[in-house]
Amino acid sequence: MFRQTIKAISEGYRIIVHEGGTRSGKTWANLTTMIALAGRFQNKYGTICSESLPHLRLGAMRDFYILLGNSYRESNHNKTENSYMLNSNHIEFYGVDNEGKVRGPSRDWLFMNEANRIKEDVWNQLDPRTKELVLIDFNPDREFWAHNLKGRADVKWIHSTYQDNDKLDQRIIDTIESRRHLENWWKVYGMGELGEIENIIYPNWKFNTFDESLPYGYGQDFGFSASPDALVKVAIDEKRKRIYLKECFYKRGNSSDDLRKLMELEIKGRERIIADSSEDRLIREFQKWFNIHGANKYGGSVVDGIKIMQSYLICCDPDSENLAKELKYYRWKDRGAELPEKEFDHLLDGARYFVLDQLSGGRTPTKAY
Repeated sequence: MFRQTIKAISEGYRIIVHEGGTRSGKTWANLTTMIALAGRFQNKYGTICSESLPHLRLGAMRDFYILLGNSYRESNHNKTENSYMLNSNHIEFYGVDNEGKVRGPSRDWLFMNEANRIKEDVWNQLDPRTKELVLIDFNPDREFWAHNLKGRADVKWIHSTYQDNDKLDQRIIDTIESRRHLENWWKVYGMGELGEIENIIYPNWKFNTFDESLPYGYGQDFGFSASPDALVKVAIDEKRKRIYLKECFYKRGNSSDDLRKLMELEIKGRERIIADSSEDRLIREFQKWFNIHGANKYGGSVVDGIKIMQSYLICCDPDSENLAKELKYYRWKDRGAELPEKEFDHLLDGARYFVLDQLSGGRTPTKAY
């Protein structure tokens, strides 16, 4: 894996993606590449990141210092800042849950460890701030933003399995191969192939043209930080147990004036809009132009809304690209605790606001303004 990575760098690839199964050597190859680059160059800045700092400490950070071996120097290790000076090159570690770090200064080299656990919004912040080289690795348990890079001229895609790791102990090989009977596990972690997405929240959906004959309204989710503003058109057919959804817009970086103009292009009358009530001031301002109200976010409202939507067939308009992507990937982070993963949920949150407002039976009335 290391030799393939170095070869890709020599061929001029800026982004090198390691997709593979467990214990294939992906992470060690990328860490060894960072160390090798630091041995060749000086005064460079490198970042090694993952979903959280505790995750890094148990994995890539620990392996980095193991790989340094006898060349490790205590005086070069800033344990407070989680960084290391290697041949005058500054190598830092951080979890991408630290937004200040994500939006911080640029770097020369970037290694995103287990990138399938990192949100696309984070990638969109880190990639433009990286000058020379991006290394990515992951187990392909589901399709995510990195798969959109495949086929680009500046991207080298490297696939690997445990069989590519000639340093692997036979006992580990036996442990991996003992799980051949677990079909999805074996596909992802054994063969390093794209697996089925598990714990999907809305498997009950299909493409279907929006039914304009039904009464309809809108669900609005406001963007925070790098998240998009998202508006979805919603119609509910209670008789046939169908919810029709149509993406209106999905756009980042809007001022309040930009957002109002986007809404005016979609909403021509006084149709009801149920919006994210955490933006109280914005809702009050927009009531000058729209019939907009805040969603009632009581304890358990998220799960209540999800359960109502799960009892209907969700019909996604075929032109709703981002909505279809959310339906495909929105899943439980912890199914037992009924905790959804906060990703792929912007349009679906808007839909949930409207559906709960219409179908809660008056048990939890929408907050009035």
